[in-house]
Amino acid sequence: MSIKITIAELNGAGGYYGALLAKHYTYDEEIDVCFLTRGLHLKGLQRVGLTTRFDKHGAFAAQPRLTTDQPDKIGVSDYIILGSEVYCTEERIKLLKPCIAKTTVIVPISKDAGVVERIRALLPDNEVWEAHSEVEAEISGSGMLSVNGSDKRLYIGAVKTSSKQPQFEKLLREAGIEVEMVSIQQTINK
Repeated sequence: MSIKITIAELNGAGGYYGALLAKHYTYDEEIDVCFLTRGLHLKGLQRVGLTTRFDKHGAFAAQPRLTTDQPDKIGVSDYIILGSEVYCTEERIKLLKPCIAKTTVIVPISKDAGVVERIRALLPDNEVWEAHSEVEAEISGSGMLSVNGSDKRLYIGAVKTSSKQPQFEKLLREAGIEVEMVSIQQTINK
């Protein structure tokens, strides 16, 4: 069984987590990590992959299975991580339609609480999990991502428990991502 994870837009936390996933699963025949991006960043990524530089900890390069600006080339994904700049949600979801089936889980990393509800309204049959991160990352050149800050944890919450959560958590942890899966009720009650 093959698993496909698509990272849509690589600026911000999505780029950081996408780079870790791509680096770890580069040679794994069962896990496909794909980057969906555009513009000059796309050309650099296609040429040399994504180089991620840390404020004090050096750098690493990551090469996903596919980097494209055409969602139909990626095809249906099991998980789609939306980078932290989740603006124009309706346009983004429309663009991603070739990657989305009813079984696709959407994971927007955003500090805008309304993003998840807007996506759920657009995709009522899909699981849409809330994600939050304090990672500060930005594109610093073609194929380059600069990451600052010390808190690299990813918090993911869902309204109800899903059988897909343990699988996704395992994939993230294996890639070296410190993740905490919480229920929305836990988050609200804290």
